[in-house]
Amino acid sequence: MTLSRIVITWLLFLPIPIINGLLREYFYKKRLGEFGSNIVGFVVLSVIFVFYAYLSLRDYLNTMTGYDLFLVGLCWLIFTLLFEFGMGFFSGRSMSYMLADYNVLKGRLWPLVLVIIATSPFIVASFR
Repeated sequence: MTLSRIVITWLLFLPIPIINGLLREYFYKKRLGEFGSNIVGFVVLSVIFVFYAYLSLRDYLNTMTGYDLFLVGLCWLIFTLLFEFGMGFFSGRSMSYMLADYNVLKGRLWPLVLVIIATSPFIVASFR
């Protein structure tokens, strides 16, 4: 899988977490509260991302090595972090505000989403 294909697959997925975040804020949270909406948002986004990763990688899985899977997951993780912090800085958010989503002890599950993003190539490879 080429770097351009890795970038394109990540870019095509980009609207999904944005839509999921909007649903979490304006739909789930009203019905489930902060923590419940975080759990639902995490589960929904994780399932969608693994399914999307499968669709994106299925034609390549038979030729990909463990190292290839690692690189795809690492690229997707790096792109996600660069986008998240880039958009945060661009919109004037402070670093402490952006890092608040990383506090699992306060019910924030974003770090677990990042784990799913990074490991999804290995998860879908286990389906072959």
